[in-house]
Amino acid sequence: MISMSLKYRVGGREVSQAEFVRSMEDGLKAKAAQKAASLLDDLRCPEHERAADVVVADDSSGVTFGFCCARMKELAGERLREKGARPSGHGGNSEQTASLPIEPAEGKPDDIQTA
Repeated sequence: MISMSLKYRVGGREVSQAEFVRSMEDGLKAKAAQKAASLLDDLRCPEHERAADVVVADDSSGVTFGFCCARMKELAGERLREKGARPSGHGGNSEQTASLPIEPAEGKPDDIQTA
């Protein structure tokens, strides 16, 4: 029988398995938010001069964009469709939102190492 011991390192520091998993999830969420934000990086509301807010779901299943008004949501939807994303729109009266599912990422975040 072969016995094996695994050690996990994040940013050069040894961590528990739970901490390692949390770091992986946090890194993937950050990369997903970064990628989603890049889809609308230069888009600003013509009336309010605001960019879209980007929020990654706690379970990393999707990204939600928040918009200052219906016009900005419209412009963002056009931009996302141009770039091949398929937003699903929903929202209340005070905030306009659109969501994108997160596709499984290839590789791992740069600052996470296995030892």
